[in-house]
Amino acid sequence: MSKRLAPLSLVASVLLSIPVGAVAQELIFSDGFGSGDLWGWNRTAGGTPTVGPCPCEVTIRGTEFFVDPILGDDATGDGSPGSPWASIQFVVDTKTDCTDQYGTPRNPGAPVKGGDAITLVGAVGHDANLEITGCYNSEWISIRAQTPHEPVLTSVHFRGSEFWRLDGLSFFNDSNGTMVRVEDHSSQGPARNIRFVNNHFTSGDLPAIQDWVDHVSDAMRLYVDDGPLVARCNEMVNVAMGFVVGGSHMDIIGNTITTRNLSGGENNMEIQTGEEDLYFADWLALDLKHASGSPAIDGGNPDGAATHDIDGRPRDAQPDVGAYEEP
Repeated sequence: MSKRLAPLSLVASVLLSIPVGAVAQELIFSDGFGSGDLWGWNRTAGGTPTVGPCPCEVTIRGTEFFVDPILGDDATGDGSPGSPWASIQFVVDTKTDCTDQYGTPRNPGAPVKGGDAITLVGAVGHDANLEITGCYNSEWISIRAQTPHEPVLTSVHFRGSEFWRLDGLSFFNDSNGTMVRVEDHSSQGPARNIRFVNNHFTSGDLPAIQDWVDHVSDAMRLYVDDGPLVARCNEMVNVAMGFVVGGSHMDIIGNTITTRNLSGGENNMEIQTGEEDLYFADWLALDLKHASGSPAIDGGNPDGAATHDIDGRPRDAQPDVGAYEEP
């Protein structure tokens, strides 16, 4: 029984505080996040996160530097609006005054310091696969979009590192990969105090089942022993997994995950978001029997249809779409 309708989008607003193996913490936001505690939360047992509106606001307390892959120049630029750098990877590797996990300076005297922001200009040409390895800042450094969701990256991989924030970026990855990965590293040290806010993740349109098999990617994989990590107000569309986490002290708050139903194949029912009540008796309660007057009634294809429905009721000559046959 096959009836081709518009795709079904399932939207989940995720409000989770996930300190795996630890006591839940109460998250207090001020200027986008909590203040007075390097974790971004108060270490108070119990309670639930205070979410606040999305997109969340982030206050930059230092200098704003600019990366423009079209107009910038790594050799002659100074990161100013009129003389931007060209490569975010170049800035992270050579222009950021961070230390290793033991406090040894990596780029002493470099211009980008804790409290600053690195602003990505434009949509295209940015380093597709950004690597941040063993770079520990004294305060938060934001990698942010000048225009929200305009700069497009494929992935960011944190191995160790501390006090980094990604804000308002877009990630597109259709290679069965992972868009953001954070992990403690055996030689580069632990990953801690990393935040992901207001970002957009997608694997693309993926209209057919085989597209999902060949292209869908995970949005975020977070593997840290003790964090803390925060993901807040991110949007994820057509991803394999929104979040895969392992470790403790990870807060996943107010994110939206939208997954498009699969097109193609046989004996499938595809329904546009907002039309669920036209088809099902009570879809929120997972009662998928037909609603009165459902377009699925008598809408199936008898060729190859099962002789009985899920309750054992015989199908008639013009079967219904779905698991149930209307009596």
